[in-house]
Amino acid sequence: MPLGGRNAGSIEEFLFPEKTIEGAGRRPVNVDYIHEELVKPNVTLSLLHHNYEAECDTNQRVPYSYRSFARYYSK
Repeated sequence: MPLGGRNAGSIEEFLFPEKTIEGAGRRPVNVDYIHEELVKPNVTLSLLHHNYEAECDTNQRVPYSYRSFARYYSK
């Protein structure tokens, strides 16, 4: 059955937009920013997660838990 120029991933995104990060209301983790900040003295992943949660609250987005945040950073 032809997919009309769409791959299976884009069809799933079309049918189930809530499964995407943005569709679920989650704010994506900015791995490049985290990496840059961790080079600075006295900056920890825990501190960056706390700031991430605060930013999510301000923008009415759903933050990732610390465990998921750390998992995304380590990928």
